[in-house]
Amino acid sequence: MGARRSTELVCVGVISGAFGVDGQVKIKSFTAVPEDIGAYGTLVTEDRSASFTLKVNRTIKEGVTGYLSGITDREQANALRGIKLFVSRDALPELAADTAKIDAQEQGEQEYYHADLVGLTVRWLDQPRSNGTVKAVFDFGAGDLLEIIWPVAQNSDEMHSILLPFDRESVPEIRLAEGYITAMPPVGLMPKPAAKKRRHKARKRKENDRDSGK
Repeated sequence: MGARRSTELVCVGVISGAFGVDGQVKIKSFTAVPEDIGAYGTLVTEDRSASFTLKVNRTIKEGVTGYLSGITDREQANALRGIKLFVSRDALPELAADTAKIDAQEQGEQEYYHADLVGLTVRWLDQPRSNGTVKAVFDFGAGDLLEIIWPVAQNSDEMHSILLPFDRESVPEIRLAEGYITAMPPVGLMPKPAAKKRRHKARKRKENDRDSGK
C-alpha cells in the first residue's frame, strides 16, 4: 500500500460556483472518475463546520454538476464558491482506481491517491523559478502525468502549464506530509523563458540628452 498523508481528511473537490438557478453547483472533482465524488458519503468543509451529501447530476468539462443537501437556490450555491470538500480517509476505497503509481527504486512500486497529489507544491530541481502546484493527474494510457502550473511572472495571474511524467526520474521526491514534491522535468519539456525587451529607444534618448547637454 502506498504512502498516505497524516490527516484524517482527504480533499476530493472544490466548489467552483452555481450551475443554473435551482441551487445546483459546479464542482471540480479530484477523483479519477469525476462522478465518484458523490459516492463517498458525507462531504465536509476543511474545518468540519458544514457537511453535505451530494447528488451528482452530470459530468462537465470542469468536473461535475450536482445538488448539495440544504442548497436550494443560486445565491446559496454561489456563496460556496471556492469551498473545498473533504471526505474521511476511511470512506475511500483501498488504493485502486483513484491512484497514480510510481516506481520507487528501494521500496518498489508505490501508489498514491489522486486527491493526495492534487494541490501539492512543486519544488523545481533543474533551475530557480517560482514554485508550482499539482493541478491534476491524468492517465492517457501511457502512464500517469501530473499537470503542473506556476506563474509566468511574479504576481502574475497568467500561468505556465506542463504535463510532467509521474516517474522517479521526473519526480524524485514525494513528501505528502510536508505538502510538496520535487520535480526534474525532462529536457525540452519546459517553456522557454520570454526574451527580455531591448531598450534601444531609452538608450538612444539618454545619448541624445547627453549630447544636447541636458
